[in-house]
Amino acid sequence: MKFLILIQSNPASLEVWEGLSDAQRTEFGLGHRALSEALAESGELIVSEGLADPARARRVSVRDGATLRQTGRSRRSRSTWPGST
Repeated sequence: MKFLILIQSNPASLEVWEGLSDAQRTEFGLGHRALSEALAESGELIVSEGLADPARARRVSVRDGATLRQTGRSRRSRSTWPGST
């Protein structure tokens, strides 16, 4: 069985992060690395990548033969896509 795990940052989580001590941040980083290594060794981890800033998003769709382009996050996606705040 494989899973998709999404970790979203937002202003509230960034505020918590900024309140952590250097030791707590280091512990978090080491725990994340250990989890990633264990999942990779077991074959469960396929890829791990950070998300780009939502402001850099591009959406391209075709409707009635016309290509529609949108720069930045869409209003509809704000509450559903990771990285959107």
